[in-house]
Amino acid sequence: MHTNNSKRNNANYDVPIMSKPNTKLDILFYGLNRNVIALILFVLLVSFSSGFINLIYQLYFKSIGYSAFSIGIFSTVIGVTASILFIPSGVLADIFNRKIIIIIGSLILCTGQALIFIYMNYTVQLIAMFFIGLGNAFISSAGGAFMTDILDEKLYDKGFSFLSSAQVLAITIAGIMGWFPVYLNKNFNYSEADSYKISGLIMSVIGFTSVLFLFLVRETKKINMKSKLGLNLLKEDKDFIIKFALINFMVGLGAGFSIPLFNYYLSVKFNVDSGPIGTLNALASFIMIPLYIIMPHIRESFGYFRAILLPQAFSIVLLMLIPLSPNFIIASLLYVARQALMNIPNPLISSFMMRNISPKSRATANAIVSMSWNLPSSISVSLGGYIMAKYLDLPIYITSIFYIIYVILFSYFIKRYDSNRYE
Repeated sequence: MHTNNSKRNNANYDVPIMSKPNTKLDILFYGLNRNVIALILFVLLVSFSSGFINLIYQLYFKSIGYSAFSIGIFSTVIGVTASILFIPSGVLADIFNRKIIIIIGSLILCTGQALIFIYMNYTVQLIAMFFIGLGNAFISSAGGAFMTDILDEKLYDKGFSFLSSAQVLAITIAGIMGWFPVYLNKNFNYSEADSYKISGLIMSVIGFTSVLFLFLVRETKKINMKSKLGLNLLKEDKDFIIKFALINFMVGLGAGFSIPLFNYYLSVKFNVDSGPIGTLNALASFIMIPLYIIMPHIRESFGYFRAILLPQAFSIVLLMLIPLSPNFIIASLLYVARQALMNIPNPLISSFMMRNISPKSRATANAIVSMSWNLPSSISVSLGGYIMAKYLDLPIYITSIFYIIYVILFSYFIKRYDSNRYE
């Protein structure tokens, strides 16, 4: 099962930003080439625009009269569309060009986000959700594999951590911008719905602008892909992918009941608008930035098992305490801590998967794993919205139960594969 593939790592990489590490700061950034920096700038802008739109779109729909169930339906359309198209887009990315797939996906995603706010029409908004799902499928299936195309394998942990840090930094800023619709509403006498609409359209323009940075990135590794369509998986990868996908299915199913609806949940339970909720999300994201950066060092000291599972296990306890909170402040503290503990292992999980998948299969494998999370999540979010409309807190506890099962299953899985076959 364990092979040494060091001989294939003979591609010419872009010149690093610095020739050798001399200071602590140099060591932190050493080896991240110009391609990675351009990709990080793309991630900053697209995550900023998407993070803001994700923050306000549920509140926008609420302001124009949609129920939690209707919002759940919109989320289902996004998830089902993405789930259906994850694998085809991953196969295309492995066969043709991963960068082109990401560019096309980004343009489709931003088009869908703009449509949400251009037309107050249920059918058009369903089409917008389809575009968002399609764009997400293209970006998610090719994104992780594209990162490995432009980065030395020894730097996977660091590269994925920096990419995640850029993403949460952008989402942090987007969260603070949650006060912008409130500012428009109170100072320019726009209605609540119009304030969200104007803000969303501005962010859509920024999203389109982010694509320009992708043209600065070029793939530096030439992987010999298969020339025909089909699941581009090596036989030795299938066992890992199937088990990893089944575990992802469990956590995705549980998450869908409440996590995508959390902004709506907080708004209803504590009667707050996008300002406080955005600030809360910003704080939760900001705390994760330094944690993401130090996670590779934690993994080196404690291994994947402890670095991933211990924080996520404790986060479940905090999640179960949120419905018991007497006020928004207490709920916010629990929410911030839960978000950090559940999500800081994500770059390690991505690195862990890529290290155990052959280069030829990475985009397809990433697509399968992404689908295994999004499909059940997109189905359970509608059910979660229906339950939340009747019993506000119940979906939180349902999510917690599924998360407990996930941690147990993942603990057995990660013990077997807590090493890499392709480094």
